[in-house]
Amino acid sequence: MNTPTPTAPSRGADLNVSDELSVAAERGGNHGKAPDTPFAGERELKVLARWLDQEQSDADGWHILNELTRRSLDRINMAESARCFTTEELCDWAGIAATGNLWKGVKTWWESRRRRVHLAMRRAGVEFEPILDRRGGGGRGNRAVNSLRMIPLSDGAAEGLLQETDTQDDDAVTSARESPVAKEALYWRPNDSPVKLSNVLLRRLFSAGEVGIGSSRHNILRFNLLGSSLFMLIFSLSAVGMMVIENRPVGTRDLGLFVLVGIGGLMWWQKWRPVFHSREDRITPLPDEWLPIKAAPAQLERKRTDSGEVLRLVRYVATCPVCGGDMHLASGAPAWPRRTVGRCADAPREHVFSFDPVKLIGHRL
Repeated sequence: MNTPTPTAPSRGADLNVSDELSVAAERGGNHGKAPDTPFAGERELKVLARWLDQEQSDADGWHILNELTRRSLDRINMAESARCFTTEELCDWAGIAATGNLWKGVKTWWESRRRRVHLAMRRAGVEFEPILDRRGGGGRGNRAVNSLRMIPLSDGAAEGLLQETDTQDDDAVTSARESPVAKEALYWRPNDSPVKLSNVLLRRLFSAGEVGIGSSRHNILRFNLLGSSLFMLIFSLSAVGMMVIENRPVGTRDLGLFVLVGIGGLMWWQKWRPVFHSREDRITPLPDEWLPIKAAPAQLERKRTDSGEVLRLVRYVATCPVCGGDMHLASGAPAWPRRTVGRCADAPREHVFSFDPVKLIGHRL
């Protein structure tokens, strides 16, 4: 009996292929391959692909695993080596940057959801489940490859007893059992994510991304702050002064003026709060009024340089050590007022980490 010739990978695997084309649970019915060929797991990969569709996320871990699953399905009829991909290949397909600690975030994202994947496999009635497999590396020109390997579905997986295979060159936590959740969050500034402002004046003042303290642009910023402060002060005194001069009790019109003054004061504070706080806190989150509607969170940092102090727009990000999601800097209020903390995009109230602007690390709060 001749072994079927592998076909070229398609653009996308059909997740609704009939059971006749699916891989049988027995190893002997593995797409006509030799009995000793590792089990490919077409049905299991389809279940994983459906689960990923239901659990869509903007985390790098989701994008990498989604590409790994889809590309493995595309090459389901090929040899096992054709379903092994380097991290650079997966990043190119996913459209993300291949950073040094990328795979650590991918593994954290996967480990935190292993039980849910296991449950999805049990509900689908399959007999195997996928685990991450990373092999190779450690030598010049010998890059590590990643794949999804199938193991028998067992009750032990639900209790976190199954471990992922890993290589020594991998910078990630080897398994959920061997190592607890990482205690530190590592922050960095992405080079491909410049901070854009919504206000026309502020956008021109920070056109270079920073403003030198004492420069002409900084003086314009101060005069704008002073002018708006004087306007709010004069408007507030006028509202109170009219009531005092006319010597009349407080009426509905006066209450309306007080509410208007309060709203104006709150808007003024929200706009200029970062300038005040950056002087003492060195770094503070930017309010929504500074940023476009769909922009990612950003910060205003007061930094000392060789040429003097500068106010610069920055955006620090991290990978959540708990779930592998994206993490951004935000205000620590109400629990930690006047403190800038890292909050996970998927669990902003639960996965909270401190932020050290010097070491660029954070610990669980």
